[in-house]
Amino acid sequence: MYLDIIDGNALPFDGIKLWNLRAHNITVPGLGQLTLWAEVAIERGSDRDGGGNHNAALGRYLEGAWAFDQVLWKPALNYRYIHLSGDDPNTRGNEEFRGLFFTFYKRAWDTGYQGEIASEYHLFNDNQVTQMVKLRASPREN
Repeated sequence: MYLDIIDGNALPFDGIKLWNLRAHNITVPGLGQLTLWAEVAIERGSDRDGGGNHNAALGRYLEGAWAFDQVLWKPALNYRYIHLSGDDPNTRGNEEFRGLFFTFYKRAWDTGYQGEIASEYHLFNDNQVTQMVKLRASPREN
């Protein structure tokens, strides 16, 4: 996906250029129990709000899940690494990742953004380096 925000009245994102690449639900050949998800979002451009700050932000995550299909309750072990850049106060530019341009792809509880409650409202999704390990099991199909 590519976005070039020319004019926006609601949020101060005029001048932002965004490149976003996603890979979701990728089964690794030869390892049918391993599934991968990944995304990278690069924000560039200069704010047109009068400040003229140059944007140089990065948001990315990589997640893998190993499904134990032959075990009772079919548990799955997930690991997610996420990095959302924050602004460096020692530079004139803006390195703060603006989470509004990150994934809306949500496949289960806690898979939209990082964290569930705050991220549902696009809050606090910058200046993070987070790792998450999750073990999930389902006693029944439903």
